Amino acid sequence: MNKILSMAAIVALATTLSFAQEGCECPKFGIRAGFNLNDLTGKDSDEFDIGFGFGGGVAVNIPITDFLSFNPELNFYYRKLASMSKKDEEDEDVKYYHYLDEFVLSIPAMLRFTHNGMMPFYLAAGVQLDMPFSTKEHSERSYKGQKTVSAGKKINERSEIDFGIALGLGYNITPNFGIDLRCVIGLTDLLDVPNLAEKDEPDISINQYGIGVTYFF
Repeated sequence: MNKILSMAAIVALATTLSFAQEGCECPKFGIRAGFNLNDLTGKDSDEFDIGFGFGGGVAVNIPITDFLSFNPELNFYYRKLASMSKKDEEDEDVKYYHYLDEFVLSIPAMLRFTHNGMMPFYLAAGVQLDMPFSTKEHSERSYKGQKTVSAGKKINERSEIDFGIALGLGYNITPNFGIDLRCVIGLTDLLDVPNLAEKDEPDISINQYGIGVTYFF
């Protein structure tokens, strides 16, 4: 299922980019920085806490009409996810903390709508393709305030691509500088475990909630 959605995402990105390039007149290039909260959802996600991520990259604004533009980005993020803490059942002074972290190459492709082309507020919608790498599991053991940290273990079962629907609301403080809120609804599974039937795979996906700033030159 992940492979089908991934191929569909790539086709959608390529088609949208081609369409936007045909209609563009004066694209603007800029830089972006953002902070995300990562919320794992699905029937197997109840025991996990919300994680976070931050990073930045480059952005392009390609006008299509007076009120519509195409906005692809290429971002590089660090994100921490799948965190879980618990106490030892036999010794209350012992606590355990586990989490996954990774680096991500993120490619949002969104259409931006501005009412009458003049208002500073805008709405955005599109898709986002994330390619995670170097995903590791970390463990910490705490006893009366003293921590023991294990070396990170690479997670080979991590899905190669995350795909989601991206929605946003933004405000242009100046013609070249803006701030936005963004939500990405994950449609693919966090893990892809070999030799397991699809019905037996862990049901966990990622929803992202973020704030970002973008400056166009």
